Amino acid sequence: MTKDIFGETSDYIYAKNLKSLRKVWRENQTDFWYRFGVTQSRGSRFEKGIGIPPSVAILIELYLEKKVSDTDLLTALHNNNQPMGLELKVHSILGRNN
Repeated sequence: MTKDIFGETSDYIYAKNLKSLRKVWRENQTDFWYRFGVTQSRGSRFEKGIGIPPSVAILIELYLEKKVSDTDLLTALHNNNQPMGLELKVHSILGRNN
């Protein structure tokens, strides 16, 4: 996976890698993208190379690096869509003190 995930060319490559990963995991778009708080239709657009917002891209990177788990993501989604606990975890991983 390319590290420059925000560049114009790399967005397309990154999106294709995510689609391939989703297929390897044998997940449909709804299940794959739900864990990141993204709808199926928006995830479909991301897989076609339409810009993935930095916040989603960072969350995916942290997930793939196993710094954020399915439990972390699902807890954040189910806590009234208030991912405060997840935000604090992300800040601690990135070394930010807020």
